[in-house]
Amino acid sequence: MSRTKSYDIKIKTLMPIHIGTGEELSSTFFYQEKNKYFIFQEDTLISIIQEYGYFSQFLEFLETSAVESRRDNKENMSLNNFISKLVDPKPQGNSAFAKLLSSPKVSQNSVDNLKNALKNPDNALYILEGSARGSGAIQKCIKGIHGPYIVGSEIKGAIRTALFSSRIKDTEISNLQNKIKYELFKGNSKKYFGDRETFGEKALFGRVSEDIFRELNFRDSDPLDISSLKIKCVSPLVDNKPRNDKKPPKVMQYNNIECIGKNNEFSTHLSFNHVNKSNFTVEEIKTACYEFTKKILENLKIKVKQKENEVNHYLQQITFLESQNSLDTPVLSIGRFTGFFSKTIGIKLSDEIIKDLGIKLYPNGKAKAGKDFPTSIWVTGEKELMGFCQLTFIEK
Repeated sequence: MSRTKSYDIKIKTLMPIHIGTGEELSSTFFYQEKNKYFIFQEDTLISIIQEYGYFSQFLEFLETSAVESRRDNKENMSLNNFISKLVDPKPQGNSAFAKLLSSPKVSQNSVDNLKNALKNPDNALYILEGSARGSGAIQKCIKGIHGPYIVGSEIKGAIRTALFSSRIKDTEISNLQNKIKYELFKGNSKKYFGDRETFGEKALFGRVSEDIFRELNFRDSDPLDISSLKIKCVSPLVDNKPRNDKKPPKVMQYNNIECIGKNNEFSTHLSFNHVNKSNFTVEEIKTACYEFTKKILENLKIKVKQKENEVNHYLQQITFLESQNSLDTPVLSIGRFTGFFSKTIGIKLSDEIIKDLGIKLYPNGKAKAGKDFPTSIWVTGEKELMGFCQLTFIEK
């Protein structure tokens, strides 16, 4: 009889999910037409612009806009901005770019032909729908030749956090908090604490080589069609707290991202030795995910009520997620823009410890937010919470 247990896992996205590559898609290389974004390879875009006789103008636009971007600390190099300047060069004044545009070659008809070429699906690398903010870059989502997928390490990371949380005893949490207090008192640097997601594990389990979770093997999910990707603008909800000072309100932080939309289904695979030193079972995995997500959602309810507006709207989403979270088909939080507690044991630490540890890990600004900073709630422009999916385990 084989000692290996194997399960197919169906992953259904309940909220948008962003699993980033760390790279950005420059606004120079996509053209926006209403809610459609035509993304180009660099050589393809240059060939199109050359074909319609605007290559010199394009180079001069990039040079001029680079200077403006540095001066204004604002992205001005978008392809849409270039097209608008072809039609109306007045804002450029007496610049070299404006002189180029005074050429007889520039006409509304030729610009329309260029726009039509940019909207031709055959010319684009891929086309996405959605709604970004401004004309800035878009953070890329992981995808292969055929489309986006969820990497096995992302799934494993989220599940191991839930398992880790479920196996920690209250006495161990108390010991960990005392250790953090001690190290903070000694004045140890951010480098000592290292990655916030692994500090607690190192403190409790010791060396990485003793990682009890390495026995769990998750395969990358099967890819989906590129149409499952959407363009979203995400930003944090702000606190609904009266200001006692006369400082101007902070500029809203936002990020334009590619993300996997709601109600998409992926397939992946889990295998592990059922006679293992850690005694993992799929029942424990499901229970751990269920209990951990339950705590995350309870925490979200508390934090949402402290936020600015649309409280009922977000509470309805949390209630929906709670209804989908069960011992048999648990909900899991994955990807970026999901908040601090979804990726750490921080949910079990006291507010005081979270605040003090946060000041050490984030000395340049985030500490000012006090104990609330680790639980930032990111939402899309369509007022959706980020990063939740549902798991269904099928034994093979």
